[in-house]
Amino acid sequence: MIPKLKLNSNLKSGTLSFPHSPSDQLRITAVTTVGSSLHPLEKAPASNARLLDSSGNTLNKVAVNQQIQIVSDITNREDRDQPFSYLVQIQDSNGITLSLSWITGALSSNQALILSQSWMPKATGIYTAQIFVWQSIVNPNALSPSLTLQIPVT
Repeated sequence: MIPKLKLNSNLKSGTLSFPHSPSDQLRITAVTTVGSSLHPLEKAPASNARLLDSSGNTLNKVAVNQQIQIVSDITNREDRDQPFSYLVQIQDSNGITLSLSWITGALSSNQALILSQSWMPKATGIYTAQIFVWQSIVNPNALSPSLTLQIPVT
């Protein structure tokens, strides 16, 4: 049912253009967005991807068998709780996935978190870490553009 607006009879004649009169009824249509007005990739953006050692120090290069943390920050830009999955995929220089790990949870409205996943390289080379923030593992709608980090291992 579309609501009708009855014009106030106190309006002066001539307020509406001819042929309308103050007793006319108008049909008004409104459009609203239900849910978020944010672009899907802006709901929980990841940023500041970095490598840390077990003491929290920033790393520029990594040694074989050194445990590292692949870290980034995520922020819920929604005005409601946002479920998420934070995935980290490690690939070798041939594009072969060596590791895939994730954390799941929920961010409160406007909450920010620093998340990390650990990894230990077994051989020298250049590896690539890809970081994804999805709505969930079973519902892989991206909440952020993916981030990429190069990991040089000596």
